[in-house]
Amino acid sequence: MSVYGDMEELAAEKATETNRTIRTLQDRAENILAGLPNREELAAKITAEEESRKLYEAQAAEKTAAVDGLKVKRNTQLEAASRAMKLNSKISSLTATRASKEATKTAQAGIVSAADVILSKEAEIAAGVAKLHEMLEQEKELIKGKATYDSLAERKAQLEKAVTLAESSAKEMRDKRAAPRADEDRGRCSRHSQRRRS
Repeated sequence: MSVYGDMEELAAEKATETNRTIRTLQDRAENILAGLPNREELAAKITAEEESRKLYEAQAAEKTAAVDGLKVKRNTQLEAASRAMKLNSKISSLTATRASKEATKTAQAGIVSAADVILSKEAEIAAGVAKLHEMLEQEKELIKGKATYDSLAERKAQLEKAVTLAESSAKEMRDKRAAPRADEDRGRCSRHSQRRRS
């Protein structure tokens, strides 16, 4: 009986402790719940937050669509600008080609005009060419004449030099021949003087 009594006492104590724990937990739960809004307010807040989220998502989607639209416009404008730049480049090239052709055309017109002037003076030019040929022939003759004159002048100088040399040689020979005769004459004069003195 004492064993059963002890067991009943332990069970009672355990039950008491369990009840105490349950009351403590209930008190804590009441305290926690007391600081929270009631279920209806919480549900209303959750619904409001959900609607706000959906609104923000819708606005974000609209802004994303607007950004995509702006990107499309930007790409379209970039493509248009690229095409415009290519067209401007082609226009500049064509303008330069046209200006070059116009310049060539003007130059050719000037050449044709100059050719017409030359053709209109063909007879005068031909006469000038003939005169030039005649003057060239005269120049050649003058050059030949000058060469002949130079050759004759050189020959004359050589002859004059030879004559001068010959005259100098002849004079030396005459002087050499005259020297013994002068000695002989002086000897004769000396002997004649001696005779007179005797």
